[in-house]
Amino acid sequence: MPQRETGDIWHHIQMLVEVCLQQQLPISGVISDVKKAFESVPRGPLLQVALQLGLPAHVLNPWQRFLGAVQRRFLLHQQVGEAISSNHGMPEGDGLSVVGMTVIDLCWDFYQRCFAPATMPLSFVDNYEILAARCSDVLHGFGVLEEYMALWMLELSPSKTHFWSTSPSDRAALRRLGKSVTLQTADLGGAMTF
Repeated sequence: MPQRETGDIWHHIQMLVEVCLQQQLPISGVISDVKKAFESVPRGPLLQVALQLGLPAHVLNPWQRFLGAVQRRFLLHQQVGEAISSNHGMPEGDGLSVVGMTVIDLCWDFYQRCFAPATMPLSFVDNYEILAARCSDVLHGFGVLEEYMALWMLELSPSKTHFWSTSPSDRAALRRLGKSVTLQTADLGGAMTF
């Protein structure tokens, strides 16, 4: 998207953390990533939603034909296998695949604001983040995110899901609930400190 980059997310989150610390207000969040996002997106629903959002048919129709013609080959024991057609997923590295993930992100933003209005949703391709003043709102928002991903038949990666909070008591509560809690982590290529 024009004028949008990962640095916008880092700066926004770090600014909110800094302001909350200065004002002694708690802020909590969660960072997650879709497991094998591009391989897992169901094409049919994605293209229907893209059409409903107003993506032009002169883009969607050739894209649909291209996706229908994509074949995959697997390398096993140094041998390239037979071509396998697929009706699921999008090729990683294709610019339109990023458009597809952006459609999912945009719909998630609406979904999240409807079902978890006390949260602030942030996304960048297959990276999803939720911020809130209360830890309980982050937990609720994360549940809503998991529900949304289930609707798309997508799965969040447990190893790339990390909760954080500026409040020691909220961090302790998250740990008691079995959540992976961090004070610092790499996020979208940036070093984040909470």
